Amino acid sequence: MNKCFVNFRSSYRQSHTAREPVVQACCDHHGSGQEICYLCHQREQRNVYMPFTEEKARRDKEEDLLLRKYSEMKNTEHLLQEKEKKALLKRELHDMQKSNFEVAEMKHARKKERDVNFMQSYLFHHRPETPPLFTKMLPYSKELQKQIELKNLASLREQEKENFESQAEQINLATSLTKQREDYFKERSRKMNLYKTILDKQVHEKTLSQQQSCGIEEEENIREGEGAGYFGKNDVTAELLAEKKRKANEVMKEQFKMMAQRKREEILKRMKEQREEEKILRKNRTDLLNDRAMKCQLNYELYKDLESDWKHRAMLKQQNLQKAKEKAQQLDMLLQDQCNRYHRCQQCKRCLWNRGSGNIWADTYFIPGSRYFI
Repeated sequence: MNKCFVNFRSSYRQSHTAREPVVQACCDHHGSGQEICYLCHQREQRNVYMPFTEEKARRDKEEDLLLRKYSEMKNTEHLLQEKEKKALLKRELHDMQKSNFEVAEMKHARKKERDVNFMQSYLFHHRPETPPLFTKMLPYSKELQKQIELKNLASLREQEKENFESQAEQINLATSLTKQREDYFKERSRKMNLYKTILDKQVHEKTLSQQQSCGIEEEENIREGEGAGYFGKNDVTAELLAEKKRKANEVMKEQFKMMAQRKREEILKRMKEQREEEKILRKNRTDLLNDRAMKCQLNYELYKDLESDWKHRAMLKQQNLQKAKEKAQQLDMLLQDQCNRYHRCQQCKRCLWNRGSGNIWADTYFIPGSRYFI
């Protein structure tokens, strides 16, 4: 198919060369006088005979034959397609006609059928008309309003009952609390009076025992003599009391110092723990900020990549659209008009800047008048 189409293009170009003049372009060599390549120009200068007429006639004949075969093939293909379309349309019409006939037969048979089911409802021509609905809507609305009022009244009574029970319960609770408080104070005052009487009794007994002991000691001292001393006379003096007071003050100061030292140590320990907690929180905050910054950076890079990819694809799309537009514009032109933009040699049909280069080996041998290379 592609070969036939290429041959068709070449034959179309050759058949339309006489209709429109080919644009003549200057060759890149001097003294040519026509649009031929350098190799053909050198052959013409050296009078090398190149029989292109017979080759061209034979090629034209082959191209015409291929074009005829291609046109016949396309015509037969078109005829086959038309036949297939007609057969398909005929088959569809036949199926439609058959379905319509079946539907008509079913309707006709249904009309002829006798209904064996009895009627469940009848029309009475002499029956009075049904009264309108609004005649009974008023008593219905009154009954509904009465039910709503009764329901609201019952709910109100229930709420009042609940409030009364809650108030009674609160009053009972308050009375029980006041009674318990009074009993507590009574018991407390009774115990205080009891403790007071016991303490008074103990103090009275102690004073009596001290008086008795003092009387006994005095009697013993009197018996021993006036000049003789007694045991413990100088135990409680002003100097001893001052010394005891000083020692007690020193002990109290030491205790205060120890308490202050403990408080200071606790405060320092707490401050150290707070510093460690602040350090951990600061580290967590920096880690969180770094993670958030990293996520933002990744999102930004992804956005940039997507943007660049979108720009690249948009540019490719614009280029493809431009190429398609140019191709569509070129397809509107004739084949000969498109080929006129590309200048070729009139003899060998190669480019004008051809100087003998090709894909043929250097040791090939060409026989003039033949179609083969040896």
